[in-house]
Amino acid sequence: MSQQHVPVLSRPAHVYRTHGHTVVELTGEIDLTVVDEIAAELDAVGTHPGESVVIDLSPATFFGSSGLNLLCGARRRVQAHGGHLQVVCPHSLTVRVLRLAGPFRVASTLAEALQRTPA
Repeated sequence: MSQQHVPVLSRPAHVYRTHGHTVVELTGEIDLTVVDEIAAELDAVGTHPGESVVIDLSPATFFGSSGLNLLCGARRRVQAHGGHLQVVCPHSLTVRVLRLAGPFRVASTLAEALQRTPA
């Protein structure tokens, strides 16, 4: 009997803590098909007073308007709890959209974001 390999679907959001920040790494296509799963992960962060949250879009291959709505909601929630939110995004077109959508603090790399102190 031969062994069949079944691909494992990766999760679009991975949350971890490092260097005093909560990092939410978004992977793959961030669109309407994964927005509910990502929303569940984002709802769990940014609710602690003064929390520093970094949303890393580096591994994202597509970032649609539904993803932008999630980031806007996360920014409002984090700020309502006195926290700070940064977005890591090396993709110039997405950075332009983020700047048009509101006052997102954007870093080019995760290392850059982790070195910053909250504004």
